[in-house]
Amino acid sequence: MSYFEDSTEYQYENREKDGSVNIGWLDINHSYATGEVTTEFIDKLWIYLSFPINIYRGFHSCELCKKRTNDSVPTVFYKGEQREVGFHEIRVFSHNKKVYAAPTLIFHYIVEHQYKPPDEFIDAVLDGPEPGSAEYMELIEPFCTHVNKEVWWNIK
Repeated sequence: MSYFEDSTEYQYENREKDGSVNIGWLDINHSYATGEVTTEFIDKLWIYLSFPINIYRGFHSCELCKKRTNDSVPTVFYKGEQREVGFHEIRVFSHNKKVYAAPTLIFHYIVEHQYKPPDEFIDAVLDGPEPGSAEYMELIEPFCTHVNKEVWWNIK
């Protein structure tokens, strides 16, 4: 996976910049902030994993894990549920109109490697429009490709 410093302007591959800010694009060669986050934050972040965008054909495993495996899609488990991660992204919207772009592996980084995202991202997850709400769906629309929409509409 590509490394991007937190709070830098998002641009992945050769796509146009979309106004988002990078959060949680970690790799083994760069240090990252650590600390505790609340269960409320983890609960809300979990919801975002049901609303991925920019779905890719390949996937990325966690470079931070001591036992790395590159032959299966990473899976995260939480409260009896599971989600595949590592091949798509999420967007989080704050009430001040800031948009955060994060890989779905961010959930794993937080839970397993104690990554602590910037407080402004945590606040946006806690206080911003919840994925699935009418407000969120309206805000996410410009970030979605046709493929994303087909996946979402079939899931919902």
